[in-house]
Amino acid sequence: MKMKTGKKRSVCRIISFMMIFSLLSVYGCKEKKIEVVDYPEPTVTEVTDNTQDAATQDEDTNSAMPSALDLEALKPEVNTLKEEGTFVYNAAVIPDWILKEFENNPKIVRIAKEILVAIDHAEEEYEFSSDLNLTEDELIQITLIISYSCPFYSQIIYEKAENENVYTLKYFPNMEASDAEVSDADIIDTSAYGNKGYNMSDFASQEEAIEIMDSYKDYVTALINDNLNSEMSEREMAAVIYSELVRGASFSPENPDYYLGQGEESIDPESYFGRKAVDNIIDQKYTRGIELLRTYQYIMNQLHIESRLVVGNGIFQDEVKEQFGEKYPTTPYWSWLSMQLDGEYFNCDIILEKLIHDFKFGDDTDVYPEMTYFGMSDDKRKESYKFMDTSIYLMDITDINSEPPRPPKCPNNYEYHYSN
Repeated sequence: MKMKTGKKRSVCRIISFMMIFSLLSVYGCKEKKIEVVDYPEPTVTEVTDNTQDAATQDEDTNSAMPSALDLEALKPEVNTLKEEGTFVYNAAVIPDWILKEFENNPKIVRIAKEILVAIDHAEEEYEFSSDLNLTEDELIQITLIISYSCPFYSQIIYEKAENENVYTLKYFPNMEASDAEVSDADIIDTSAYGNKGYNMSDFASQEEAIEIMDSYKDYVTALINDNLNSEMSEREMAAVIYSELVRGASFSPENPDYYLGQGEESIDPESYFGRKAVDNIIDQKYTRGIELLRTYQYIMNQLHIESRLVVGNGIFQDEVKEQFGEKYPTTPYWSWLSMQLDGEYFNCDIILEKLIHDFKFGDDTDVYPEMTYFGMSDDKRKESYKFMDTSIYLMDITDINSEPPRPPKCPNNYEYHYSN
């Protein structure tokens, strides 16, 4: 995304969806061509007056004693479904694996939770405390944590205010095609997709933003409370939500050759950056496979079920190609989730499940998915999508300076059977 200045950035724009394409190019999957989903370089040095070098800052950060508030932030939020019997949406939920990663620097988690709550209230500004002395890497980590925890990541814009350490927040812009030069402040450059550009304007008021977010939360709350109960295992909960999304959602890919995200011929910024993005989730109308996967992942976060984004570089097996016919994916890479269910890891590919379900049964929502790609071992995963173990990575990472880690091993299969 190109802006006139370096100050205007999305609080949650550095996300796995964008990192998929940028990091794939680094690790050899294909040449990077998709500029609009490249994660931006955040302008973060303006947040603090600290003039120490990075090494000294890191040393000070690690030696500082965490406050009681910092330590409290490391505690997982209440699992309301398990502990109280009824699910209640909580915008401050951060995946447990992230909480563990920041045990030695809990202030990062505390700030991320504060911003998540501010977003939930559609607050119009957020102020960093002047004594935090945050490094550039820490600010990036905060942004990443928010993006992994907040389903509205791409629909929020922040802008540096005049007061030091204060940022204004804007929500759910309308996207309008524009003939203006893409260097202008509010123009998103989509020229690579045949479009001149889109103007980001007419942001939602605080009341409108809260109403939009509440609609999403109502959708998730009903989906969980109508289908799950506190006696279910994690495997059962994850399987039921997976099944409901597959059979209930509409998936109309923008580019049939490119199921993960937008292709190289066209792009609809409104369906990604604007209000329509949330409407699509509530209405279950997806145009990119990664949207469906991320929706599933955000719901798992609310249920305190660990799900990590995996990207692989491989080939689809003949059996899958036969089911797709001429519409099988032509890209060499794919994405799915590595999920820890009741203490054991499994591969779950909701995008492939949805595609093949639709090819077999169309839009008949009475037909439940076969759950072929849920709860897969590594061996079973390779029966549909073959890859070398060295060509798959976890993409939801908090340290973008290091190589993404390999996913955990999945030695066993879990076969889910519908109850009568």
